Amino acid sequence: MLGGIAFDVPPGSVTTTPAKENTVYLLAEDQEQALKQQDEQAEVRVLYFDQSVRGLSGGAPVDFRGLVLGNVKAIGVEFDPKRKEFRIPVTIEVYLERLGERYRETILKGQTVARTFLLEAMVKRGFRAQLRTGDLLSGQLYVALDFFPHALPVPFDPNKTPPEIPTVVGGIEDLRSQLAEIARKLNNVPFESISTNLNKTLGGLNSTLQNAGRVFRQLDQEVAPEAKAALAEARKSFTAAQYILSYIPHISARISA
Repeated sequence: MLGGIAFDVPPGSVTTTPAKENTVYLLAEDQEQALKQQDEQAEVRVLYFDQSVRGLSGGAPVDFRGLVLGNVKAIGVEFDPKRKEFRIPVTIEVYLERLGERYRETILKGQTVARTFLLEAMVKRGFRAQLRTGDLLSGQLYVALDFFPHALPVPFDPNKTPPEIPTVVGGIEDLRSQLAEIARKLNNVPFESISTNLNKTLGGLNSTLQNAGRVFRQLDQEVAPEAKAALAEARKSFTAAQYILSYIPHISARISA
């Protein structure tokens, strides 16, 4: 066997004491994974949804404007004795250091009070969690974290463990509500009455055109030759009106259907 194992020090690594003899290390699959910045310990947050979470499963991504921050850890059900309703608690794990260097500088590492204070300030500015559709075909859902400027104010308990991120209804639930509203409005449209009135109007118009046809034939026999050119133009318009009228009953039948 030729060759060996090569080790390297990642850029920015701090100086540490030499390892003791027989120390065991977990090697990465490749150099890219070895040099990749490792996530710190995940932080737990809880979300309460009043809507159906069908399509949401453990391991589903949690993202902030397209950036994956973590994943769904657990989904449960909880009875609220005050509201006499059931709520769906969703526990998530997030890696907040993925939000960038400036965010990490804002909340000093290990200072829980600073992180809770920042979360409270963000909630006041409309920071919420929302269920969204990741795949329309499969119906899979994921959790999206974002700022909703028009979200209603909600109380925030800084002493709650784990911290709670308020939620807003949206995504697939809004789509379902909009479809239901469209269906309700369509059911209220009196298509049958519209079709009946249209048929009456068309019947009167057809009778008028028939009378006009008889007048044209009579004038064609009685008018002077110099007036026949004007009569021909009028006949063209009359013929076009008849052609259009012949298609209208089909449209009326479709409306009625």
